[in-house]
Amino acid sequence: MEKTTPDNVDLLRAIVGTIPDIVIQTDLDGAIVFANEVALRFGGFVGIEDILGQSIFSFVTPSDREKAAINAQRMRNGPLGPVEYRMMFRPGAEFDFEVNGDVLRDGQRAPCGMVFVIRDVTERKRTARLLLENEARFRSYFELPLIGIAVTTPHKGWLQANDRLCDMLGYSRQELLRMTWAELTHPEDLASDNDRFDLMLAGDLDSYMIEKRFVRKDGRHLYTMLAVGCVRNPDRTVNYVVALLQDIGARKQMEDALRESEERFRRLAENAQDAIFRMSLVDGKYEYMSPAITTITGHLPADFYAQPMLIEKIIHPHWREFLAARLVDVRRGIVPPDYEFQIVHTSGEERWVNQRNFLVRDASGNPIAIEGLVTDISARKQAEIDMRDRLAELQEAVAHIKTLQGILPICSYCHRIRNDQEVWEQLEKYIGEHSDAQFSHGLCPQCLKEHFPDIK
Repeated sequence: MEKTTPDNVDLLRAIVGTIPDIVIQTDLDGAIVFANEVALRFGGFVGIEDILGQSIFSFVTPSDREKAAINAQRMRNGPLGPVEYRMMFRPGAEFDFEVNGDVLRDGQRAPCGMVFVIRDVTERKRTARLLLENEARFRSYFELPLIGIAVTTPHKGWLQANDRLCDMLGYSRQELLRMTWAELTHPEDLASDNDRFDLMLAGDLDSYMIEKRFVRKDGRHLYTMLAVGCVRNPDRTVNYVVALLQDIGARKQMEDALRESEERFRRLAENAQDAIFRMSLVDGKYEYMSPAITTITGHLPADFYAQPMLIEKIIHPHWREFLAARLVDVRRGIVPPDYEFQIVHTSGEERWVNQRNFLVRDASGNPIAIEGLVTDISARKQAEIDMRDRLAELQEAVAHIKTLQGILPICSYCHRIRNDQEVWEQLEKYIGEHSDAQFSHGLCPQCLKEHFPDIK
């Protein structure tokens, strides 16, 4: 049986049929004489007849057409590629292609045609463009002077550090790259950071966030909010680590100042003679009651926390109606600046108190709480009573003094005085009734001589 050998052309075309790229053969002028199935599908051609005879340069966009023609001439001296062109196999659909080409030669090694392998690199270029854009965007973020950014190795060495981080730590970029972040960590914060970092290396965490102190080059402490994330290799090992450091020194100072202020207020409140309180209007419960309330009422602050309406039990019965009206006002957001009322101490003693109120509102203006002071004014009230009594006595005494100082109708002969009832009384009797004066009787020398001349 005679064995047949496939024609070389058929073999080559069979091989070309398996290539996923566009393969086109032309004559020396660029007219297409062959195109594989990939080319037909890409251009939307029904059959090979639709593309045969067309110039391959007609599929190159006008901006690249001259370059393509020049490169085709250079192919006579050797293979071409890879070269990128913008090509359009279908109207209005431009794509990026990578072209490799070479000249076909006949048996005498004379050029007889050209062959081109054309690969669609549109997606690859789009991906590369997006990658470049992302890199540029990351670089712009990286260089922003808003936050410290570092890229480190799994072994804690610095790979990259932006200018902001260098300023925060006080080191130059070259100095940082010769160190590890562990060397710059405050000793008291190193263990907690290491624990989380090890969990991330082990795959149990992909990121974490902690407050952490670094030690600057000048020895000062840098308080930061540290956010750490990692980029992993396909086998889940850590490729590199990205760290974001925000300087929270100013916030820490404010927190310390606030904490000191709160502690100072608490000391003042707990040692003040006035009771200081805060009551929520949301649920009607006391949020704070200072220890002075025990001296004033006999009840502990805990009693008010447990019984928000304890005030109804300790107020004097005569003032319960007054208190009920005030509670109605409070629920409507109407709080008098101050008022006085009586309470009954646990000892049974009746006491006077003055309550000063401050209405607290939220950002929208809605009342949310009352803060106030309660002062025991029993001593002041007793002093007022004593003063009123003394004033009444003084007014009575003054009234008597005014009576004696007024015009007194007196008889010029017998020296009797006419009283308020129009009755004439002896001078001694009238003065005795209207003053504390007392009389002793005797004779003056003139009367003694006139009426009793015999008495020597």
